[in-house]
Amino acid sequence: DGLDKNEKCIYVVDETTPYHMRRLLHSHGIDVVRHSARGCFDIMTANDFYFSRGYFDPDHTIKLLLMTAKRALKEGYNGIRVTGELSWASKRKELLSKLLAYEKKINVYSPKNSVTALCQYNINLFNPETLDKAMELHPYVLECDATVKQNPKFKPPSRIRFPWQ
Repeated sequence: DGLDKNEKCIYVVDETTPYHMRRLLHSHGIDVVRHSARGCFDIMTANDFYFSRGYFDPDHTIKLLLMTAKRALKEGYNGIRVTGELSWASKRKELLSKLLAYEKKINVYSPKNSVTALCQYNINLFNPETLDKAMELHPYVLECDATVKQNPKFKPPSRIRFPWQ
């Protein structure tokens, strides 16, 4: 959808390798090679995207995302779409709390900066409490049939309080 709307698209893999993601997308009819060569599609690893400083810094990641969006607009794109596998945060509690703080902050910045984000939580790796918190942070959800719906559990960032705050 983002490619059809002239948006630069970024897929951030963690559990999946870039190679396997390219093959999967190709099997669904997406010409990954052509889109990558045009500069409108990129596959990055979670290490390169979220851990570019060697550790996860939510503010730095948001800054990079907003700079990428600004650059995409200057290049003639209508914005950016980014989707990320977030399984890395299930491995350590301090990463999880930083991720949820990042998710809260990104809701403040993304709508007014031409950023559309799809966060991927593997329900087999996160506990139900974490998944409930994550649901509160997302205004829309992607259903199993690939339809996007408003999330009735969504709370605006100003209404979210976490135990560590």
